[in-house]
Amino acid sequence: GGPFSSRLSDIAIDPFTYIIYAVSGSSKYFYSVDKETGLDLKFGNTNLLPQRGGGLAADSNGVLYGTNDMTLFTYDKVTGDATGIGGTGLSAYVNALDFSETDVLYGIEGGGNVPPSGEPGLSVRQRWLVVINAATGVARELGETVGDLNALAFVPVR
Repeated sequence: GGPFSSRLSDIAIDPFTYIIYAVSGSSKYFYSVDKETGLDLKFGNTNLLPQRGGGLAADSNGVLYGTNDMTLFTYDKVTGDATGIGGTGLSAYVNALDFSETDVLYGIEGGGNVPPSGEPGLSVRQRWLVVINAATGVARELGETVGDLNALAFVPVR
């Protein structure tokens, strides 16, 4: 249900324009979301292979980063096209992303129904909080989190 035309994997808010961007790993499309109506506007294609899940986050400069498969990407905010940065080196997909106030990229890895083998079924491990090098894509596990955690957000300290 809901107003979206596709299952969205994650959202990110541009810190300059406050435009809400969204990506769908299953349909490969890139969207903006109307803040008033909640409706999505499909405007681009990531040109990535379909995947259930994936993360999306905007850094303090408004650059959009995302994960699909086991790779970190940047996304073009006009076309939605993804440009690969590098592999995460993790054993499972990253399903949520966000930047801290100091521009450190964090993600949530694994769990749910995406086991390390990539085959559908029950996961053999829980979710992990990871830190990702935004320049290389390489990630490092920081610690286990609660099961089925699929979102991550940092609240700016004022």
